[in-house]
Amino acid sequence: MKDIEFLNFLFPRSSKLDFIVTNVSFNAKEMVEWIEKNKDKAEANKGYLQFDVLRASKDPNKFYARVYESPKKEPVSAKEHMPDRESADLPF
Repeated sequence: MKDIEFLNFLFPRSSKLDFIVTNVSFNAKEMVEWIEKNKDKAEANKGYLQFDVLRASKDPNKFYARVYESPKKEPVSAKEHMPDRESADLPF
């Protein structure tokens, strides 16, 4: 399992207004450094970097952010997908 990377420069918090989902503040210098460090990931993802904002399980009023990593899917060949296809009595 990959290590989870938390964005310690990003501070999401709940809003007092119901139409605002969350207020986010961040340390600009640290965020720029993180973006520079992850430039290759952004280029591989059409210029985008993603992160999740999660609610703490112990305190629903606390939020935190972590880097989103899409699960890597190994390509599946047709033979692996339907191993009995070669021996099956197909009508065509």
